[in-house]
Amino acid sequence: MALVTPTTQKITALGPIKMEVIQLPSSTDTADTFTTFIQNPLFAVVSLDAATHTAPISASFSGKTGTVTSSSAFTDKGLSILVFGF
Repeated sequence: MALVTPTTQKITALGPIKMEVIQLPSSTDTADTFTTFIQNPLFAVVSLDAATHTAPISASFSGKTGTVTSSSAFTDKGLSILVFGF
């Protein structure tokens, strides 16, 4: 488990809820953590190249720290994560 630094991290307001786009580097692996700018993250949607990675990937939160989880190895393309919250 390691704290990974996002390569890109942007926030936008969508009415009362906020969405943050986080791009994690290709070195990201299961159980790695990242920090969100959103004060109260509610959930995340994780995207990856489906042609090379078919196992589900999820991100869970403890406060502002997210943890990436997958049942198989990642590809070398990195992860895109959309975080929603307030």
